[in-house]
Amino acid sequence: MSLFSLSETNKTIKYGLQASQVNLTLKVIQNKKGVIDDKDREVLNHGLKLLDEFMRSSKLIEGEDVSNIHNLSSDNIIAFRYALTTLQILDKIQKTQQASEVLGPIQESLSNIISGKKSSKDLDEELNNLREFFNALSSSFYNDIVKARIVDPQERHFELKSYQKDESSLATAN
Repeated sequence: MSLFSLSETNKTIKYGLQASQVNLTLKVIQNKKGVIDDKDREVLNHGLKLLDEFMRSSKLIEGEDVSNIHNLSSDNIIAFRYALTTLQILDKIQKTQQASEVLGPIQESLSNIISGKKSSKDLDEELNNLREFFNALSSSFYNDIVKARIVDPQERHFELKSYQKDESSLATAN
């Protein structure tokens, strides 16, 4: 994947930070043996909103729910692309499966942890599965940001461009 616009770059950074924060918060909760405070709950709710965006985009693409098409933006579809790539990297999705079939249980698991609802899975196992997903997701976002800066750093850094112009004008002035 590659970044095309400043808007997409900003969203990629935002989503990457959210996924990373969720992963770190899940680790803290795991260390506290499942105890969740208000700050943890707030971060996890951001992760839940992100998963909701993925689910809505997935259902739209899969043709299951076109009623929310006016509530989705191209940013939602771009973010969904990252979620799908993450599921493929983690080998969590089969070619015949819809993304919503895999994202649904992830969303439900996170929701259960936020609400304190007991699941059929062991809490550590559930937290590890969520951490694996959010860690891979944040890595996917960050890898594209790094790749974009390496491939064409001047396009992404207007300050760098102006600095290089100033330096070249100094060279001609001497």
